[in-house]
Amino acid sequence: MGNLLLCLVLYVQVLVGTVAAAGARPPAMYVFGSSILDVGNNNYLPGGAVGRANRRYNGIDFPASIPTGRFSNGYNIADYVAKNMGFACSPPAYLSLAPDSSGPLVHTAVAYGISYASGGAGILDSTNTGNTIPLSKQVQYFGATKAKMVAAIGPCAVNARLSRAIFVIAIGNNDMSVSAAAERAQNKSATDRRRDVATLYVNLVSNYSSAITVQCSRLVMHDYAIIFSKRTMSSIPLYLENTQHFSPLAHTHILQFAPFLYHL
Repeated sequence: MGNLLLCLVLYVQVLVGTVAAAGARPPAMYVFGSSILDVGNNNYLPGGAVGRANRRYNGIDFPASIPTGRFSNGYNIADYVAKNMGFACSPPAYLSLAPDSSGPLVHTAVAYGISYASGGAGILDSTNTGNTIPLSKQVQYFGATKAKMVAAIGPCAVNARLSRAIFVIAIGNNDMSVSAAAERAQNKSATDRRRDVATLYVNLVSNYSSAITVQCSRLVMHDYAIIFSKRTMSSIPLYLENTQHFSPLAHTHILQFAPFLYHL
């Protein structure tokens, strides 16, 4: 897992370096994903089964050594991306900004950006359902945010800012982990496992494409749809150790799946 996380960090750093070298700090940064990017959204979700990073030793190396909702001892990947972009840290969690009101939410969204990432989230709504904010809901929250921004400063100003903003997406690891755990709990034949793996990745591709290329193109001006923006950083970490019980063909499915997403 360490090597895979390192690959993810290096992948993001390369993209960050490319974008940062192009000029001044972007106007805002919008974050979508799971626990490696979450900065506190899960702390505001109801229910005892929700994974929250609100206790020691989360945040022990963060300024003031307090839990911040990050699944980390200090800053997380979103923070380091933001720092490289010229921000002090990651933009704040959407649910921490009283999203039912417009004041703090709109000011923050315009001036800094918003994080919609949620620990445990997946591309599929069924992944850890009820205990997280799935990608589809995160995109809906972004749509609600944009609508309030438009009401406050007008569509032209909003679209101009979004066209120069950074969008960071890192999600998919939980879908794979949940699927792998379910496979281990069932005594299936090798043929059935291969079929299930193939079905999973077809569903992931379909749902990811729908959330990003279809829904987001409706939320941002067509010329600046998130997935086509040169200022998008998108990554789905591959937790191959979670699928070691699968056949070599299953690993082939995984390796074929990643480039498709990276080049959307």
